[in-house]
Amino acid sequence: MTPEHPELLGLQGRRLLMVAHANSAHTGRWARYFQDQQGMSVRVVSPTPDAIAGIETIHLPGPRRWYHRLKGLHLYLDYPRWRRLLAEFAPDIVHVHYPDGGGRNRFYFDSVSQKLITSTWGSEVTESPEFPLSDKHKAGVRAILDRSAVVTATTRFLAEATARYCAIGKPIHVIPFGVDCDLFQASSTPRPNNEIRLGFFKNLERKYGPEVLVEAFATIANQCPNARLTLAGKGDMTNVLRAQVAKLGLSDRVDFPGRLPHEQMVAAMQATDIFMMPSTCQESFGVAAIEASACEVPVVATRVGGVPEAVVDGDTGILVPAFDARALAEACMALIRDPARRAALGRRGRQFVLDNYQWHANAATMASVYRQLLAGEPVRTPRMILAGTSGFSADNELKPAARGSKGPQGLAPQGVSAEKYEG
Repeated sequence: MTPEHPELLGLQGRRLLMVAHANSAHTGRWARYFQDQQGMSVRVVSPTPDAIAGIETIHLPGPRRWYHRLKGLHLYLDYPRWRRLLAEFAPDIVHVHYPDGGGRNRFYFDSVSQKLITSTWGSEVTESPEFPLSDKHKAGVRAILDRSAVVTATTRFLAEATARYCAIGKPIHVIPFGVDCDLFQASSTPRPNNEIRLGFFKNLERKYGPEVLVEAFATIANQCPNARLTLAGKGDMTNVLRAQVAKLGLSDRVDFPGRLPHEQMVAAMQATDIFMMPSTCQESFGVAAIEASACEVPVVATRVGGVPEAVVDGDTGILVPAFDARALAEACMALIRDPARRAALGRRGRQFVLDNYQWHANAATMASVYRQLLAGEPVRTPRMILAGTSGFSADNELKPAARGSKGPQGLAPQGVSAEKYEG
């Protein structure tokens, strides 16, 4: 290790055990960042059997066995394998992403609480009348957050939701997922003038509002003969949506390519004129929206949850009420009729992402958390809240999507220039 790379000090050779869903692209990005760029030894323990290229991934609890039918008892019968894994790998940090509300949270992490980081992602702590959480689930989430030395969330909205599960005074650090702005950028190939393509890149599930979008697109299609819609994703609403599209006579104008691999997302975003995010749940953030903005694609989204932290109404996109197909259609038609406005929203959207949501800067903030925890220091980050208080510490609050702004990167660790982490 050389003095030219002080950002590696404290993490090189350390062991990181991630407990996360291996089928999420975010899990793979975090694991590869800490292994490839921070020099850590990384293992991922996942409830799904998926693999992550280049990362040792362990399926736990593994294939279903006879005792998994025994409610409660299976936690204790799986526990020896977990204990052996901890003893054999001896992690320096255990990082749980998207904590479920299961009974494991009540005792699996007791022995590692001093080095335990838990990151909430959204639906495990947010609820609404349409998507409630059970008391049992809430108790499980509280159990692991109580045991965690550090708690993080991806947005201020999600941090405030997470705080309701934490003891008064516990810090919740706001660390977004971020976007690789070298990868997600505007296409050098002009879009065809004879087509307007709307893009939806989420799971085809009710909470993300795809049926509202299809209803809105029926109005758009009547007013704009060259409009097309891509519904890229999979989920339990796929057949319902296909039937809805057919009933509206739109089958030749709506594409269902399925869930796109992460490496194909850039080209799909670049081929989109307007990105659609009609979520009806309390969406915690909207990573896809900032990926679209990074590609200079304007966004039309619903004003729910943490979405306003990803889409600046009137500057990087347009926000409308949830469940309102008419408002969704009107917002889209306003942009379809005004190509110059679409382009301006796209440009300001990319600058907003550059200023606030660059992956390398956001990842460096998490690396700073790791180093502080390993050093036994009180963990400080640029943006944090304290549970049970109205206080919000923001050394680097989100920078606005200022017209023509060329401001510095927004979320680097304190005292560290974010530009250092760009390449």
